[in-house]
Amino acid sequence: MTKKALKICLACFAGFLIFVFVFGPRERVRLSTGHDKIMIGDDIDAYLAMREGQFDDIINGVEKQVIWAGEANVKTPLSIIYLHGFTASSKEIRPVPDRVAAALGANLYFTRFTGHGRQPSAMADATVARWMDDVGEAIKIGKQIGETVIIMATSTGGTLAAAAALDKAAMENIGGIIFVSPNFAINSRAANLLTWPFARQWVPLVIGKEQQGNPRNDLHARYWMMTYPTTALMPMAAIVAAVDRESYDDVDIPALFYYSRHDQVVAPEKTAAFARSWGGESKTIIASLTADDDKFSHIIAGDIVSPNQTASAVDHMLSWITGLQNR
Repeated sequence: MTKKALKICLACFAGFLIFVFVFGPRERVRLSTGHDKIMIGDDIDAYLAMREGQFDDIINGVEKQVIWAGEANVKTPLSIIYLHGFTASSKEIRPVPDRVAAALGANLYFTRFTGHGRQPSAMADATVARWMDDVGEAIKIGKQIGETVIIMATSTGGTLAAAAALDKAAMENIGGIIFVSPNFAINSRAANLLTWPFARQWVPLVIGKEQQGNPRNDLHARYWMMTYPTTALMPMAAIVAAVDRESYDDVDIPALFYYSRHDQVVAPEKTAAFARSWGGESKTIIASLTADDDKFSHIIAGDIVSPNQTASAVDHMLSWITGLQNR
């Protein structure tokens, strides 16, 4: 082959790669919640039992559920909905949501994101659209069980809450959002590869078909997805990238950003930048962890991973919420 022919071949190959990178298939993203199309009915417990009853492998205690402040299906002035993180469950930072809700006399709803709290293979069902539907359902339930709704969201639950904040209809009667260690950037230089074209096809070939976590303790192993298909990473990375592209200048919902500057799972500097860009009133609280808390400084409250932080997290959140109520 002549040098000229070689150059032409290389140029064509480079052009092909550029074409694939620009036009190749990527993870689909939908940021709207569609909460207005969800029909719950008057008996929320029956609705949730029906929804979760289609699965026979949900880990006991992490199913979608309402913790009623009093009588079932009776609205409280305030309600709280909890959105857990990627591979986590409603047990993630408990009993923080429970104690905050109890102190405020608020009904409390825990969601279970698609693919979570079940056998590992169920995570293959995860898509951004399905997670946003779960958020929409949570918001709809939150409004049905409370006059004003506080969203409490951890890690990728925070990413999804941020996406929902762009939906003005969904944000009606939302009194505030608490972001706990929100995932606005994965703390890894290789994370962007997860959003490249054909990622579902080639990434598993590079890093394996499954991912395996290292549990901090027995309860962490029980209530988190310690094994899951690699393809489940793609919707998580896609929603992070999509939220990063959006502007939050026009969002007017109050927000509390509660995180550690030493977070090794998500990028804390990105959380700081996101908080500065938030259009609504915002407050930032930096958690100070001890040696007995999460060694990755990510799950910064809750008795399972960071037991020494539970009381302070509850106090900070209660102070912030009551401050909103007293304005």
